[in-house]
Amino acid sequence: MLAAWLAVFLACAPSSWSAEQHLFPTASQTQTATAEPAADLGEKLIPTTSTTTTSETTTTSTSRTTSSSTSTTLPAGPPPPRGEAPRGDGYLSTITGSHLRWVELSLGGLPVRVQAGGVAALHPDAPFRVLRAEGDGWLDYGLQPRLEGLPEVDLSRFHTLNELLGEQVFSRDFVTLEVWRGQRRLGAIQLLVRLLPIDWLRRAEKAASLEDKIAYTQKALDLTPDDRLLVTRLADLLVEAQRYREAAALLEEQPWLRDDQSQLARLSELYQRTGQTEKARGVVERRLELAPQDTALLEALAQLLEQDQRWEQAAALWERLSQLQSGTERAATYAHLAQVRSRMGQPGPAAQVLEQAVKLQPFDALLWQALSEARQAAGNPSGALDAQRQAAALAPADQQARLRLVEGLLAAGRKAEAAAELEKVAQLSPEDPGIWLRLARLYEDLGDKQALVKTYRHLTRQGPHDPDLDFNLGVLLGEMGRHQEALDSLVVAAQGRPQDREIQRRIMALQIKLGRGDRALELAKTQLQANPDQPELLEQLYAALAKDQPQAVAALLDQALAAGSKSPRLYLLRASLALEQDDTLGAAKALELGVKNLPDNLELWTKLAGLYEAAGQDKKALKAYEHVLDQAPNQPGVQDRYLSLKTSLLEREERPAEAKKPR
Repeated sequence: MLAAWLAVFLACAPSSWSAEQHLFPTASQTQTATAEPAADLGEKLIPTTSTTTTSETTTTSTSRTTSSSTSTTLPAGPPPPRGEAPRGDGYLSTITGSHLRWVELSLGGLPVRVQAGGVAALHPDAPFRVLRAEGDGWLDYGLQPRLEGLPEVDLSRFHTLNELLGEQVFSRDFVTLEVWRGQRRLGAIQLLVRLLPIDWLRRAEKAASLEDKIAYTQKALDLTPDDRLLVTRLADLLVEAQRYREAAALLEEQPWLRDDQSQLARLSELYQRTGQTEKARGVVERRLELAPQDTALLEALAQLLEQDQRWEQAAALWERLSQLQSGTERAATYAHLAQVRSRMGQPGPAAQVLEQAVKLQPFDALLWQALSEARQAAGNPSGALDAQRQAAALAPADQQARLRLVEGLLAAGRKAEAAAELEKVAQLSPEDPGIWLRLARLYEDLGDKQALVKTYRHLTRQGPHDPDLDFNLGVLLGEMGRHQEALDSLVVAAQGRPQDREIQRRIMALQIKLGRGDRALELAKTQLQANPDQPELLEQLYAALAKDQPQAVAALLDQALAAGSKSPRLYLLRASLALEQDDTLGAAKALELGVKNLPDNLELWTKLAGLYEAAGQDKKALKAYEHVLDQAPNQPGVQDRYLSLKTSLLEREERPAEAKKPR
């Protein structure tokens, strides 16, 4: 029954297809309807019209009737090209005819007659068969209908286009039904594939790719362009494919859209996704016309105005919205209004609005945070600090809130309070070395060595040792008199930086303070092996061990001097150490080596001259003083010593001469 109904609904009798008959003229007209053959069944066939100018087709119906009495012989071999009438005339042509007049089909059980060159529209599921065909000869026999490309199909039995073409019904526009007599083609009609929207929707449902689903749904919509459900479905698919502009274009052309709130909302969202804020705002304004008191729409419009930086209009809209709300909603609206005021360069009014918001929501940490920032921008740091305290108290686990409070306290000069807050932050992030290092610097500024030690110990326990941290801890413990703990930390630091002289020097100093002079000497020798000229180390060693182990210290100093040390201090120390041992000669050698390696150092020359003078070597002393005065005539004290020594020498030289004079 369904097949019969489809056939009646879709089939077209000759009288109802006058337009198609214009495209496909019958054999009685001057044009013959033909269709070019397809390469395969999947290729679409487009009906075309060709004109054949022959003596048979250009005569009137009367002349054809007259001329049909002439006799002709049927041509042998393959049929002539399509659209071209078979050659031959005469008696046999009159009897058998040369052209098709019509084909009668059974469509779903109902007979439908289609004139030659005409068309019949069939749904792919509608059964059809050929009842009969008629040519223009009075002796009409041996007519053979067949489908182009499917000559094996028995058209005397019912078939459907779905059965014959399968999936190709979606890619072919028509199938040509030809009528042959023997090897002569008399004519043809077209069987148009007429699909319904449901067919395309089913195909879309089965399609694997999203693009195919969109294409097939579009086909269905083309057949019923006013179907809201199809429009909605196609828009859904376009959104899924992120083709937002196409989805918006589809919706905006629908006449029913103006009063459909849900689809207007969707269109507004699509406009926003594609950056068309002006259009989005227009849609929201239309929705507000339909629902003037809708707070959600007012909020959406205010946000769109903000995107376009229309701050005055946005502020007015937020204020209007706040009058329609209460409690939590009003507080949130005040927060938005404050943001707009801030962007307008009005931090004072923004702070006032936020003060109203925190009255409505006193336990909202974010509102207190916003109030703190607004007060700070308005030039009220104390008020900002109070608001930040509230924000941190309401969100004790919020690390950023506490860090902002630390910044506020530091800006106010309250370092002790800042350190206390930073300790809380550090406990929230025990693995974050940055916070602990910052805390260490703060304790260092406060001079809180005990807290600083705890902080350094925590840092040294985190992951691999940082030699800098171990060094800092060792120095700090040393300053606090905790020498053994300091030594332990410095030893760990030295493992990370074995070539660091400063670390080694401090380790040696701690060994000395702990009464381990021999160990200190061993460390010093180890360091001086590669580079014997280390003035600071040798000076430290001299100060600590010269009294108890002068020979060992003297040997290390001699090693440095023999290496050509450029430190005048070492030559002086060696001379001093020799004098303490009553070794005047050793002291003189040290200073002589000093002036040899550092000839421009006047201090060494002066000390050498004094040593010569003290040892009674006046001439050597006088020459040394002369060298100093040649380089620096105004050297303090040198000229006096030189003159005094010179005078003394002259006096000693004159006394023997006076003794030889006769009395």
